[in-house]
Amino acid sequence: MSRDSQNVALESLWEEIRQQMGVCPSFFKLASADPALARGLFNLAKFAYLESPLPSIFKEKLFTYLSRFCEVRYCITRHAAFLLGRGHVAGDADCPPITTDEILALLTEPFPKREQLPEILNAIKVVPAPLQDFPSWDSSIGRHLRIACAVIFMNSERSTEWCAALRRLFSPPVFQRLMIFLAFVRMAHFGTQVHALSEEPLPMASELASSDYDSGTFSTTQLFLEEDLELLFQEEKSLIALLLEETHEVKHFEWEAQLQTELQELRTTQILAQALKKSEARYRDLYENAPDMFCSVDVETQMIVECNQTFIEKTGFSREDIVGKSVFERYDHSCLEKSRLSFQQFLQHGVVHGIELKIRTRHGKSLDVSLSATAVHDDSGRIIATRSILRDITKQKRLEDQQRLIFESSPNGILVVNEDGS
Repeated sequence: MSRDSQNVALESLWEEIRQQMGVCPSFFKLASADPALARGLFNLAKFAYLESPLPSIFKEKLFTYLSRFCEVRYCITRHAAFLLGRGHVAGDADCPPITTDEILALLTEPFPKREQLPEILNAIKVVPAPLQDFPSWDSSIGRHLRIACAVIFMNSERSTEWCAALRRLFSPPVFQRLMIFLAFVRMAHFGTQVHALSEEPLPMASELASSDYDSGTFSTTQLFLEEDLELLFQEEKSLIALLLEETHEVKHFEWEAQLQTELQELRTTQILAQALKKSEARYRDLYENAPDMFCSVDVETQMIVECNQTFIEKTGFSREDIVGKSVFERYDHSCLEKSRLSFQQFLQHGVVHGIELKIRTRHGKSLDVSLSATAVHDDSGRIIATRSILRDITKQKRLEDQQRLIFESSPNGILVVNEDGS
């Protein structure tokens, strides 16, 4: 196929997508190098998502709800916008949008604690089945259904009981359609993760070079937030942080699940010595590969006595460069005094939480981190070391700068009011 023929085929496809979805998401344009691939991707979206017989509003809300667990913020932003009427809800032009208050409730709904999940599973098991009608989102079974979908979505290899409960609840065709929908959402998340060009926040359409973006014939392998999303953020400031800020839900959900499983195995195994050896190795793996940086500091020498692999990978230093060296060598000069003050605060109280500092990397850059630490005591109760967690908040800081830029560059006047009206 000639280049001109490819462009014609792509433009025809983009227009078809716009007609069905109300906008043409940049997600589909990731496949623009091959018109047949782009067409296949859209056909998959139609089968699994847009033309699935599941209720349109439930599909779109569930897509948005599950996208809270994706570290790339494209899907949650795009599908929240669909719900607010920027485009069609799940490709259904007749489905009315929801309000900003409703989307805020959806984005901030707390996920149940792990100890609450068995009660929810049991509640699903006693619902009269099969259901005659698909449950509404706001019903009790609707809430239990989305939690079950999230458990299956996030931890499918350990969700046999949850799958069985839903299989009992629905007819075979509806259950299979629901599972295909969950698989498509996971594929969409994977697609955005592999096509995000860096760890930087996704660019807005207006930030792209004019030579790279044209509303009619745009073709790229870069994921970006479309123009209507930029307008959404200018009009709905309350959504910026909820949609653009990376969530720790996904990492800590998986991490906590694995840790809890290992501890339960340790408590229940009958071959205690063998289980203990295996569990120690696995726990060490969890420590080394946790999403946050861990280290321990001797309070007398102020030297780092232990750190995890994440600390090494984030900073670029070798373990030999870190362990046995002063903890203050790791901090950026701009916050050295603040780091010393926080260390004194720790010695006085035995704990610090959420101290924002900067640490240096091997390549001369700095990372914004949030430091929390608790104390290790000896038998006499004296503090001898720290248990320190350093969370990388560099992207959060950059997003705050981006939010500030949107706020300051808005052509409209903006008044910030406290809850009490002041």
